[in-house]
Amino acid sequence: MNILVCPNTSIVSGASLVALDLAAAMHERGHRVIVLAPPGALVDQLGSSGIEWIEMPAGDDGSDPEVGERRTLWPSPASIRRIRRVAAAEQVDVVHTYEWPRCLEAGYGAHLVGAVPLVSSILAVRAPKFLPKTAHIIVGTKELADLMSRRGFPAVTL
Repeated sequence: MNILVCPNTSIVSGASLVALDLAAAMHERGHRVIVLAPPGALVDQLGSSGIEWIEMPAGDDGSDPEVGERRTLWPSPASIRRIRRVAAAEQVDVVHTYEWPRCLEAGYGAHLVGAVPLVSSILAVRAPKFLPKTAHIIVGTKELADLMSRRGFPAVTL
C-alpha cells in the first residue's frame, strides 16, 4: 500500500511526532510511506528511516508561490494542487493528514478530485464542522468524537 502522510507543519510538535511514529509503524509493516512536508526539523527526524520525503513548497502556510502571494488562510490552492499531483504521481492508496488545514487541502485535492481515500487525525481540542464528511476522522478525546458523530461524520475514531 502507498500511504501519503501530510503533517500540518514541519515544526516538531505533538501532532507531527504522532505522524512520524505512525508513518514509521506503517513502513515497518512493509508499506511504502511518503511524507509530504516543507523542509525543517520534522523532516530531519526521518533520518535514515527509509521513509520517503517529498517537499511541500512554501505554500503550506497559505501562500501561493506560483503567484508570489503571501497570506495565512487555509485551504491553500497551491497546497491543494501539490497534494493532488503527488497523490496521482505516486499512485497513493490513502492520504493521512494531520490537523484540519491539511484535511481540507487533501479533501479538496486528492480526495474529492482524485477519489483517494482520506484519513485525518485531528489532535487539537476542536475540529471545524466543515471538514469533508467522506473523510475518516481520528480525534484525541471522547468529547470531540461524540461531537463529530453528532455533526454527521459517519467515520469517527477515538
